[in-house]
Amino acid sequence: MNQPILLHVCSAYAQCSLALTKGKQLLFYRESYSDQSHHQILPTLMEEALTDFKDELGAVHLLSGPGSYTGLRIGYSLALGLAKGLGIKLIESDAGEVLSEAFYEKETDFKHLLVAIDARREEIYGSFYNISKKVCISEMKPIILDADLEVFPEDIQRNHLAVIGNGAFKLTKYLDHPKYVYTKELNALDLCKTGLKKYDRQMFTDLNSAKPLYLKPPRIIQSKKKIL
Repeated sequence: MNQPILLHVCSAYAQCSLALTKGKQLLFYRESYSDQSHHQILPTLMEEALTDFKDELGAVHLLSGPGSYTGLRIGYSLALGLAKGLGIKLIESDAGEVLSEAFYEKETDFKHLLVAIDARREEIYGSFYNISKKVCISEMKPIILDADLEVFPEDIQRNHLAVIGNGAFKLTKYLDHPKYVYTKELNALDLCKTGLKKYDRQMFTDLNSAKPLYLKPPRIIQSKKKIL
């Protein structure tokens, strides 16, 4: 059986990255923290990744968010253009899916998992998971942090709660029990296992309905420069 070649794109954060895989084999990986915008970096990385594999590409796998409004918009624009141009499939995965799938593989006594993605000020985007059942019990949504954390689902036992994601550090002052808190910034390498699983299960996204998981409207700052 031929192994699919997949291009994994992560553009939701300050770092942007691409990975190219054939089955479980990594063919290419690049990441960039350049001051250049994602719209300048990603096309170059895509061209480099696909130099020898463009005609064999089976699907584009994209981190759908949540994250930077601009970064997600650029990633989607390029991924959709590539998928439509080559006539290939598109796969979407959100940060909760990717991080929870990775955590399920750990030996742990924790009962629940909170995936916490950094948002503005004292806010996160959060989703909750039952670790033993490997199911999501609360979809990704904006959470304003406070001393009581009243937004937690009622059945969550906080002394059995693990927290993972690039917003995990924000929870340390609200949870006063010994806990697993791991601050993790996603990159394209983290997408590979989830992307292959979805490809094998044919969990593709219709190209006409694909859209980023923004969760919030963009933050637009008005320029203070005077217009002549």
